[in-house]
Formats: sequence, C-alpha cells, structure tokens
Amino acid sequence: MRWVDPQLDINQFTCVYIEPTQLYPKPQPSVKIPQATLNGITNYYDQALKREVGKALPLAAGPGPGVMAVRAAITAVSSKPYEVIPIALVAAAVSSASGIRDQDTDLATEAVFLDGGNNKVLAQVVRKGTGKPLENESQVMKADDVKGVIDGWASDLHQSFLKLKSK
Repeated sequence: MRWVDPQLDINQFTCVYIEPTQLYPKPQPSVKIPQATLNGITNYYDQALKREVGKALPLAAGPGPGVMAVRAAITAVSSKPYEVIPIALVAAAVSSASGIRDQDTDLATEAVFLDGGNNKVLAQVVRKGTGKPLENESQVMKADDVKGVIDGWASDLHQSFLKLKSK
C-alpha cells in the first residue's frame, strides 16, 4: 500500500537523507531470530536504500531544505511453517511432529518520506515480503535470508522516484 501527496513536486528536492532504519515495535530477540539477525536486517536495509535511492538523488548527510528524508522501519520479522496445497496437510503434520517442516521467513516495512525542511509528510508506503525458506524449525534466521526482499523494496523505491521525476 502507498500514498503520495497529490501536490508533491519531486523536483524541488536536490538530495535525499536516509535515516537509520528502526525496528518498530522493538522485537525481543530469540534463539530463532537473534539480535545479530535483527541488526543485520536494519543495516542491510540502510545500505540497500542508500544504494538504490542514491541512483536517483544524491545522498545528504542530514535533513534540511531541499532534502527529502526517508524514515523506514522494519515492522515485522518472523519465521513460521507454511502450507502449499491442502494435500500437504498430512505431510505437514508428520513433518511438524518430527521438526523437519520448512519455515517461511517474513518481513514487513513501513516508510514515510518527509520534506527535510519542514517535516511535511510527502508519501507513505507499507510493504511485506517473504524471504528464503528455512529448512526446519531449528534453523536460525539470518539477514541473508531476507536480502532479496529488501533489495526488491529498495529497487521499487528507486523506480518510484524515476516515475515521479518524469511527471
């Protein structure tokens, strides 16, 4: 889902500031999703946003007039068993009992785009994605498992900037 201010003139911004990504609400690390994974996800998201958005606008060191600020948050990180088709229910029950059932890795983000000069909201977006499946319930989730999702979000953001600039 997304919303863009209909009055937005993207060409008034000469650069973009990517605020450090936050985890919101702050999750409790677990054996399955440790703090190192959570840190890796936010750090990679920052890098991906800077890499992709930096293709459309130069990066700024901070907010200010003529700067668009991007404030992103990871709002969900999870791994859970998945089903593909109803016939899988019988196999899933056996697999689940033996602990060998595949696990989906899910990630969600919310981002707000602000005028760095006056903090006016310019756009908002909510995204969700599924990363690489884990082989079983004991496998620890790593940031690498969701890098493809994050790369897709960052690339989509770059494409959105290009579309807005061409209007």
